[in-house]
Amino acid sequence: MYIAGIDSGSTSTDAIIIDENANIIGRSIVATGIGATQSADKALQIALEDAHLSKDQLTNVVTTGYGRENIGKNTDSVTEITCHAKGAHYLHPETKTIIDIGGQDSKVIRIDEQGNVENFVMNDKCAAGTGRFLDAQARALNMSLEELSKTGLNWKNDITISSMCTMFAESEVISLVADNVAISDIIHGLNKSVASKTASFAYV
Repeated sequence: MYIAGIDSGSTSTDAIIIDENANIIGRSIVATGIGATQSADKALQIALEDAHLSKDQLTNVVTTGYGRENIGKNTDSVTEITCHAKGAHYLHPETKTIIDIGGQDSKVIRIDEQGNVENFVMNDKCAAGTGRFLDAQARALNMSLEELSKTGLNWKNDITISSMCTMFAESEVISLVADNVAISDIIHGLNKSVASKTASFAYV
């Protein structure tokens, strides 16, 4: 028995294949691009190749994420919030709170002892506190997200980015660069602003 899971996110589409013992035997991550169906098909095909399987060998396909309703007709669909809860509980049964910082939104999910969702708060009205926020700042600094992540680890001075708006924060970053503030310190300030925004949800 082989089961495929596809997460159609705003930034990436991820696919995974497990066997009857829940062992991961194939996986892939591709850019979502402009079509959920096309990126899902591509991600699934790469995962199948990684697992050395063909599509007709799959027992079931389960989809989640923003594009889940647009991925094939013969699939089971589960919300990403439920998937987060079940996955976190399976890996770490003691988990009570889950924080998901995604490309398009961020979520804080409370779960009970059985892994059921008790409550959740979602930031889906503004890019502040999401991956899009950091992506925009990386472009402003002419860096990749990977470079942004690594460089921010070497900060020395505690910089505060006062604006949570993506566009205003970008202007603030440009001004700090013009003032010769160390890039690593600027990135630390950006990371801190994302963390504080998410923390405000965690205590709701």
